[in-house]
Amino acid sequence: EGKKYQCTNCNSQFAWRDHLRKHQQAIHDEKKYHCKGCTYSTSTRSSLTNHQETIHEGRKYHCEVCDFKASSKSNLTRHKHAIHERHERKTYQCRDCDHQTTSKSALTTHQQSRHEGKKYQ
Repeated sequence: EGKKYQCTNCNSQFAWRDHLRKHQQAIHDEKKYHCKGCTYSTSTRSSLTNHQETIHEGRKYHCEVCDFKASSKSNLTRHKHAIHERHERKTYQCRDCDHQTTSKSALTTHQQSRHEGKKYQ
């Protein structure tokens, strides 16, 4: 299924090494950073800082394009990429129908499977 990185502490599997590393930090590593405002604890200082800012200080990250407010910088970045930047990306138009995509390889696959009869499994 494409998951090639297995956690040595449990049966969890991941397609990317970075996801395995983050899993191990979040689940299995020693929680050495403890929140003074609640029972939250984590293995990374940045996670504790993010927790304190968003949960206890009520910090919100505002999108400069719309009214969206995120609880973290990474969520705001994800929002901007998914909502605003995807409209700015180059699109590829099928020569035979109205299909559009932002990936040239996806357009090639579409054209071959829909218009040239090539079968994909």
